[in-house]
Amino acid sequence: MEFSALLWSIVVPICVASVAWPICRWSISPHVINETTGEQSSVASNSTKTKQRLGRVAIQLLFSCAIASAFIGRHGWSHWTADAWSFSILPVIVVGLLLAIAEPTSEKTSSLRYLLLTWGCCWLAFSTIPTGEGWLDVVSEHRTWTALIVASAFTNALMLDEMSRRGTHRWVIWVGIAGLAAPLAVAAGCYASLAEWITATVVTSIVLALIAGIFNSKLPCVILSPCALIVATSTASGRFYDYQSHPWWSYLLALFVPSIIAAIDWLLRKRTTQLRVIIAGTLSTACLALLLWEFHLRFRGEQW
Repeated sequence: MEFSALLWSIVVPICVASVAWPICRWSISPHVINETTGEQSSVASNSTKTKQRLGRVAIQLLFSCAIASAFIGRHGWSHWTADAWSFSILPVIVVGLLLAIAEPTSEKTSSLRYLLLTWGCCWLAFSTIPTGEGWLDVVSEHRTWTALIVASAFTNALMLDEMSRRGTHRWVIWVGIAGLAAPLAVAAGCYASLAEWITATVVTSIVLALIAGIFNSKLPCVILSPCALIVATSTASGRFYDYQSHPWWSYLLALFVPSIIAAIDWLLRKRTTQLRVIIAGTLSTACLALLLWEFHLRFRGEQW
């Protein structure tokens, strides 16, 4: 990896995401989160709740700055519209910020989040699908992939959000990271700039996951929904930029890794945290190993 890619895909995201450390210290009281259930304590003051709300928005802003700076620093503003996949960065950032602001506190705000997420998934699909004379060979797949992008982004976002409310806030971001690693496996062999941007997202998420675990904080979980959107758009983009033939099951797996893990965790929700973490880690490893085999090892073996 050349120095510029290392700087903007790893170093800068680490530095930006690290600002979440003082934000979590400022906005979270050690008595606000119950360590056993992961639920917010009823003794939280209005001041603390306000700090949490501001903290969520601040962390989402950091996440947005990290992924945007990784792209702009590496390619510049002029490249923003050069590739079809780069259009999807804007809906990821905008929808992520709106969902952070509309954190559910009542049935009304929950409904608003559903509407925002649905609108965001449709915008994401519209932004991701490549058009123009250079893409006439994949026009027949547009409808299928539009539906898959919407389904993947919406389902993963809901499943991860629900999982984060089952006392998993200290480690659920790692499930989101496993989801991001799936399209990274898809894109790594076909399009370097897309793979670098996904790498920056993964690095940013790792830093926030570590901070969530250290502070026992729910605030970094605000990035789960934009991560779900990135999983969908990156997998689809990897498909369109890959000229090799891969089976549909491999793309479906890459699109729904977070939902698969979250669904299994729901079945194990009454089990111990240790068992749930082990099962989630095992499933993540198995899914990623299967994708790496399909997109890299199997194809190279056929070439030889």
